[in-house]
Amino acid sequence: MRLMKFFICLIGLAFFQDVSGQSIAELNAKIANLETKIIVLETKVSMLEENNKALNLRIDNILLNLKSGINNVNPEVKTSSTNSNIQQQNTVTTPKVSTPERVNTSSGGQCSATTKKGSRCSRKASSNGYCWQHGGN
Repeated sequence: MRLMKFFICLIGLAFFQDVSGQSIAELNAKIANLETKIIVLETKVSMLEENNKALNLRIDNILLNLKSGINNVNPEVKTSSTNSNIQQQNTVTTPKVSTPERVNTSSGGQCSATTKKGSRCSRKASSNGYCWQHGGN
């Protein structure tokens, strides 16, 4: 509505400034041209309003999903099955890395460390179960 009033004022100004040098037919052509531009601009405004509504809905959905993801971390808050499905899709599983287990030191004073090749060190162990190279005393 404001846009239409603006163009009507613009038409009025153009009319009063150019009346002396232009014919009525030329002025009518300019008015028709401005009316066409008004229609085009109104169409663009309505399309932008629709896009704005769609983007606001997407933002709301994203915020809802983020909030439900935060709620899934808190065990006191229950979530719906769709939110838990989204949470399951977004979780990344990390592979478990196995740590080498210490070998018993009761095997006759042999070092409990494992070598780079994966075999047990063959050196004599000190009181803590390791040889001088692997941290023994």
